[in-house]
Amino acid sequence: MTIANIPQDDKEFKDVVIIGGGPSIQEGIDKGLKEFLKDKFVIVINNVFKHFNGTLLTFMDAESFYARNKKIIDNYPLVVSKKHPDIKKSKNNYLFNVSDIYHGKKSLDINKIYNKKLTGIFSITLSICLNAKKIYLLGYDFTKGKSKTHFYDNSYYGLLFYNNVGNPNKMFDVFNNDAKIINVSMESNITCFPKMTYNDFLNEELETHNQEELRESIKRKLHLSSIRFLLKQ
Repeated sequence: MTIANIPQDDKEFKDVVIIGGGPSIQEGIDKGLKEFLKDKFVIVINNVFKHFNGTLLTFMDAESFYARNKKIIDNYPLVVSKKHPDIKKSKNNYLFNVSDIYHGKKSLDINKIYNKKLTGIFSITLSICLNAKKIYLLGYDFTKGKSKTHFYDNSYYGLLFYNNVGNPNKMFDVFNNDAKIINVSMESNITCFPKMTYNDFLNEELETHNQEELRESIKRKLHLSSIRFLLKQ
């Protein structure tokens, strides 16, 4: 088999919603967000999977997050994560190397997912590689100062990173040429994308999906990319 024999999967997705853990998401929850998202293409990041039903789960922390949630994650319908020796690849778990350099839509084919040590950035890169035309970011607050960092607990463990990183736009603005990205957090410190209120977001007409069929479509894309990468070695 040669790379030329591998079919291209050019299917596009009208929209993808990525849910991070920022405290601003509580407003959406209070306004019916969970019901609104139940048949949409939703990527849940890290512990968000305990609070929202997702099409797929993304994470990068094998030593702590995966170790604590291994049984649940191993049985999750679709997972895309950072390659790590403690995580075994399976039919529902796709592993990729990460990179501090953004390689655009070819990232999957070369097995280098731009992440800057953040699952939120990893998830945007993945969405672009899956041909998402519009990406909605929820809970991407990039909280600074002394505020809590996540809606689901009172932790502050992200503050040291967020406070030391400087201007977050330097990490995020590389995406602007590859998809329309909307930040559904009016208080977010990420300002390189247009912002939208929850009232407006909950009136958007998002594409609906049968979740099992959607996951199979995503798996096909991921599988074909993995084959192309292996044939180049």
